[in-house]
Amino acid sequence: MRSDIPVLILAAGASSRMGCPKQLLTLGGRTLLDSVIALARGVSCSVWVVTGCRGPLIRYRTQVRPHHWVHNAEWASGMASSLQAGLKALPVKSPGVLVLLVDQPGVAQAHLRDLLAAAERKPDSAIASGLNGRPVVPAYLPSRMWPSIASLRGDVGARALLSKVDPYIIPCPAAGLDLDTPSDWRAIRYSSSQSEIARPDDSLATLDKDSSDKSLKAGHPYRDKGKSGGSECLPCH
Repeated sequence: MRSDIPVLILAAGASSRMGCPKQLLTLGGRTLLDSVIALARGVSCSVWVVTGCRGPLIRYRTQVRPHHWVHNAEWASGMASSLQAGLKALPVKSPGVLVLLVDQPGVAQAHLRDLLAAAERKPDSAIASGLNGRPVVPAYLPSRMWPSIASLRGDVGARALLSKVDPYIIPCPAAGLDLDTPSDWRAIRYSSSQSEIARPDDSLATLDKDSSDKSLKAGHPYRDKGKSGGSECLPCH
């Protein structure tokens, strides 16, 4: 059974260190954003995605649809503004929200279910993934924390506040596997466990199974042809 607690996926960044939008990088036949939306839809009845840089392109190329899109016009100011934009868009009566990032392909659906189950038992408590004993995202942020989040600035996310509120922690070593640079991408793509990292749970395999994106199959999803005929990274819009 899926939870009524909303899930908020942050996918607004420019991926400057990667050089191209990591939201559209593919693993296991799906983009990273498609995969995380599929995981979220498998555990929640209310999935929200915050876009920013290249927002129209990201939405166009996304084949597994969330329930709601949120555009952060202030995405360039950092992650804090994307988190704030997402929280402002959520229903007022939400007890809290499970926050996910687009670049943690190792996080499994079972872990998300554990986080949400704990949140349903303790809706007023912060629930975080644990990495070497430290609280990290994915994390459940109760609504009582949202006023504090409104004061964040720059490229600061929920992690900065989680360490101050003594959250309930559920260990998740896979949360440390994130994608920031081309070397990170190469390491994950060519790892022997790629198939386990990339594939959503089998229960999600039928989601949007007929909505294949031919444009993704034609080449790199994050590149376009320049005037000279070569490939160049798409700019933010």
